[in-house]
Amino acid sequence: MSTFVAKVCRSRFTPIIRAVCRPNGADFVGFRPPNAVSAVRQLHVSSARDGSVGGGFHRTSDFDKKVLVWTKMYPDIGGVPEDVSITKMKKAKDMFRIRVSIMMALGTVVLCVVYIIAGKQAVGRGENISKQNRDRHIGYQRDNK
Repeated sequence: MSTFVAKVCRSRFTPIIRAVCRPNGADFVGFRPPNAVSAVRQLHVSSARDGSVGGGFHRTSDFDKKVLVWTKMYPDIGGVPEDVSITKMKKAKDMFRIRVSIMMALGTVVLCVVYIIAGKQAVGRGENISKQNRDRHIGYQRDNK
């Protein structure tokens, strides 16, 4: 198996295969070269030192501050700092998306119920689509004569 992988690496078949091989194409070494692994470890250690897993901070806009308050990450807009960890902002936006989609689903259900009630009331009054269509066509014929 390793000879097959080495042959593919030497042939420089695709960019994806090249990413898995050493730069000289000698043989298979895995998905990350050793220096990338140490860089990832260093990033994880430095971000853990800052108190944010995943590293980095996000500069908050007014909308981001409202999202953070609405998802109860902070008590009020004045308490939201200018820079928030990326993981906290992602979590707040995910919660925001979920809440908005739930509200849209509930709105859809409420409007369906409203239209069902309105349709039943129209049937009770004797209105239906075929009668409205017939009256409209009679009106068109009267106007065109």
